[in-house]
Amino acid sequence: MLVPRLLVGFGSLVFLSQVAVQLAFDGVGQLDSVQNLSAYAVSAVLAGTVIAVGLFLTRSATSPARYPRVALWCLGTASILLAINVPLIVVRPGLDTVEIVGWVHIVSATGAAGGAVIGFIEARAIEQAQAAERARVRAAATEAERERLDYLNSLLRHEVLNNAQIIMGRTELVRDEHEADIEDHLRTIQRQSEAMTRVIDDVRTLIKASRDDSSLDEIDLSSLLEAEISDLQAKYPSVEITDEVPEDVSVLGDEMMRRIFGNLLSNAVEHNDSPTPCVEITVEQTPEVVAVHVADNGPGISAAERATLFERSQNENHQVGLFLVSVLVDRYDGTIDLAETGPDGSVFTVEFPAVDGDPAPEKQSEDETARTTARSRL
Repeated sequence: MLVPRLLVGFGSLVFLSQVAVQLAFDGVGQLDSVQNLSAYAVSAVLAGTVIAVGLFLTRSATSPARYPRVALWCLGTASILLAINVPLIVVRPGLDTVEIVGWVHIVSATGAAGGAVIGFIEARAIEQAQAAERARVRAAATEAERERLDYLNSLLRHEVLNNAQIIMGRTELVRDEHEADIEDHLRTIQRQSEAMTRVIDDVRTLIKASRDDSSLDEIDLSSLLEAEISDLQAKYPSVEITDEVPEDVSVLGDEMMRRIFGNLLSNAVEHNDSPTPCVEITVEQTPEVVAVHVADNGPGISAAERATLFERSQNENHQVGLFLVSVLVDRYDGTIDLAETGPDGSVFTVEFPAVDGDPAPEKQSEDETARTTARSRL
């Protein structure tokens, strides 16, 4: 609170100095002359303005961080006006000491009062602009949260309830003693139960990715990829899988990172209509970036699909896979891109900052912003 006190003290000094000047040059007997009373009135207005700014600063919502700038405006404007008027005083002939002192006093006081007002207005404008921006950010976050919940509600309602209805219907048919094809119903029940479990697991991952702000740890990406490749081969024995994964490749992540490559590898097979589906996984590492390429020999992705490939599905057939992948990649400050696509197949590229790299300070300081962006996309 030093600046407001200094402004109050400076304003008081402006008025007291006016009285002192009049006493020094005119004596006590001339204090009530019309000319002196006018000087006192002007000095009182200017001094009162500076004092008022000092008092308003402490009573307004202005942040103390803005106080030095108000003081700078006050002193700076006074100094500028004084610097402009000093040459005029010097070149003007016939001025006596009283006139020179009065001129300097009124110019300094006017500059100080005007600068204090300008500084106060600027400080309040900055505060109001920042308050408006904070309100806008809060409103955007609230809207993003509402959209996220609406999406998750729609996802659960459509996928889970539909699957549950199919399961219940097939279960009723199994109970019918006249129903012969029980095995077909049981296979349908199993398939729909697995689909429902995947949807629930995806929703849980989306919620956790959007709310979990725990720090990331260094993980062994090589081992993670080898495990996902083994799972894919076990699930699809007929798929030809080749990989070039160096040992001891590490990135910053957590247990949810496996879902990125689990989804990408599954997509490479499930949407592949080749007689012999092939999947190739390649890892490239530089001092700054670790890139993972997942290639397939599928039919490619149409231009219409590419535009919204990583966005939240808006149609009735909710496909979470690549949207979930993009959310998780953002969580780890990475990027995902459809590098190539065509009738001979597609290549997805995922990049993460290298652990041993030397990322720029700006990137490190924006870590929380990147996670907030990923959360707002849900």
